[in-house]
Amino acid sequence: MSQLIALARCGSCARSALAPVAAHQRTGSLLVAGGAAASRRLCGVRWLSRHGVRKFGLGDAFCTGLLVGGAVLIGVTAAGVGLTRQRAVMAAERWHGGVERDQQARDEILRKCKHFMSDPVTDINQLLENKEDMRTKMELLILDVQADVCKALAEVDGGQTFKVDRWHRKEGGGGISCVLQDGKVFEKAGVNVSVVFGNLSEEAAKQMRSRGKSLKSKDGQLPFCAMGVSSVIHPKNPHIPTIHFNYRYFEIEEADAEQLFKFVRSCAKAVVPCYIPIVQKHLHDTYTAEEKAWQQLRRGRYVEFNLVYDRGTKFGLATPGSRIESILMSLPLTARWEYMHNPAKGTREAEIMEILRNPKDWVH
Repeated sequence: MSQLIALARCGSCARSALAPVAAHQRTGSLLVAGGAAASRRLCGVRWLSRHGVRKFGLGDAFCTGLLVGGAVLIGVTAAGVGLTRQRAVMAAERWHGGVERDQQARDEILRKCKHFMSDPVTDINQLLENKEDMRTKMELLILDVQADVCKALAEVDGGQTFKVDRWHRKEGGGGISCVLQDGKVFEKAGVNVSVVFGNLSEEAAKQMRSRGKSLKSKDGQLPFCAMGVSSVIHPKNPHIPTIHFNYRYFEIEEADAEQLFKFVRSCAKAVVPCYIPIVQKHLHDTYTAEEKAWQQLRRGRYVEFNLVYDRGTKFGLATPGSRIESILMSLPLTARWEYMHNPAKGTREAEIMEILRNPKDWVH
């Protein structure tokens, strides 16, 4: 493969992505020489690779280049202004170093794509073009976390597969839902990724303002971008804890979010190494019918929390074009509701209820 071209392949997507070359002047050409290759002046921009002479449009610049043992040296001159050989080599080294770093960043994105459960929501060419953008970094992170969690859960469950469901939002964006149901270990496990953008609904904006958020609309519109990974895991064994986590990015105005991104990444990457050992520890624990019934009752309370209080669920339901199937993925397959249920005194169930009603400071 030439140093100036990369094949962008992610899942079923395959496109060519050309590494960018800075160019600002008019009428471009490139002089290529090296080894036994004859020097020649070629119209447009060309280079030599193991497959012969290649060409792509450089734009508007006058360039001279030397191919020596696979290293490309490029000297760029403005119209009518010549560079000395030393300055040309220095300029070439700076340019070539930039191209290598750029190509390494692109290769890293393409390598990550092979690990994902599905193609990214955003077009791969757009991600490559905006590889330093916070939105790109966040989308790649949540897709990576989704794949890590799904593959770890599938392995624990004895090779059970996730149903991968892509969906599109006509107002802007879409998502990828991955759900495992009726497994050996997990009754239901869902790991969702969503990347949506557009204008915030008045209901969603009202909810955010009620929590003290200062939102400035533009011409009556409130543009936003929201993306995140959301997971709820319901194990069959009541001794294995149910887990619900969300890592989200919400953008209304431009902001420096680099430090926040690093924090989110460190937390999101801790899910698998923290949760999977707990699952494995209690994988074969025996349990009674009473303990299973208690698990079902607590699931009923979780449904209440999810539909009535959870801000992420409420925001999703209030967003135009939201996908109800993916939002309600978090609900368990089975649950139980009993009116005014109170566990017997002295039981472990009564103990946990006391802790929930009167939280303790476990750290200090």
